[in-house]
Amino acid sequence: MIKSITPGIALLLAIELLTCPAQADLAKGLDAVMAGHWSAALAEFKPLANKGDPDAQVNLGNLYMRGLGVGQDYGTALSWYEKAAHQGHPTGQSKLAVMLYYGLGIKENHVEAAQWFLKAAERGDPSAAMVIAELYDKGDGIFASKIDAYVWFSIAADLGKEDALSQRAHLANALSPNEMNTALTRLNVWRREHDRPQSNGPKSGTKAQPRPAPRTSQKKSPGH
Repeated sequence: MIKSITPGIALLLAIELLTCPAQADLAKGLDAVMAGHWSAALAEFKPLANKGDPDAQVNLGNLYMRGLGVGQDYGTALSWYEKAAHQGHPTGQSKLAVMLYYGLGIKENHVEAAQWFLKAAERGDPSAAMVIAELYDKGDGIFASKIDAYVWFSIAADLGKEDALSQRAHLANALSPNEMNTALTRLNVWRREHDRPQSNGPKSGTKAQPRPAPRTSQKKSPGH
């Protein structure tokens, strides 16, 4: 049984259908999922996953994760998510992070989970951005930082997570003026680098400095 679930991680436990119109077989698999024909979906995804297609690998991992069309197998789901994650697939990275966070098919490791959530967030995964903000806020698997939490809640909002706005507003009250300027400087750098419009929130009067944002944890993950 999965223990207490943070709001952001709850989003990642659901099956996410990944589309790729260039792949007819993948599209057939997605159609089968939509129709609830799990065995047919498995038959379409598996050959593509074996050939290294990361979208198929994530979708196949989802089927094993939920036991749809196949016996539930966290270890096999983990393996497919891991293959996609190492190809830089953001959803695969997020799913791998969930498995690590809850110890599904692998020993629980919040530090390594946080690193994979961060990788996915840096690639623009909105759910991962929400999760890493929550982890920074709590200091869970990564150093506690209200500044970084504010930055990532803002990024999550920019990426379409409207519920991140209320959490960002709550954090704004906990930041000093200097901390707010630091957060907004990092946020503005990220927005310029990713060509993202600003979501509703305070504006910074501080000129952004040429530095990457946001920071990554100084903790080393096992095996890295």
